[in-house]
Amino acid sequence: MIWEKVGVIVMEDRYNGTVTAILEAGKKEFLTYGYEKASLRRIAKEASVTTGAIYGYFPGKKALFDALTSDTAGELLDLYRKEHQNMSTGTLLRCRLNSSQPG
Repeated sequence: MIWEKVGVIVMEDRYNGTVTAILEAGKKEFLTYGYEKASLRRIAKEASVTTGAIYGYFPGKKALFDALTSDTAGELLDLYRKEHQNMSTGTLLRCRLNSSQPG
């Protein structure tokens, strides 16, 4: 039983290390070449894995890019929505104030 748990821990560490290496290599690749010119072969070489290993964790280049950018994109979208709502609320308030003033 103990050996099985140790094996699981080793597998999780290996998984995390591989995914981290792929993500770091992917980040470098996308920053250097942009999305269109980024190459999974170069990413694999930089991460010291095969391209097949990348496909084991990510279905393709888009999925890898999404994994790297989704948190930031979500945060930017939330910020935009908040600011848009604040601007809309402020505009509505100014319109109400202007229409309530005697002319």
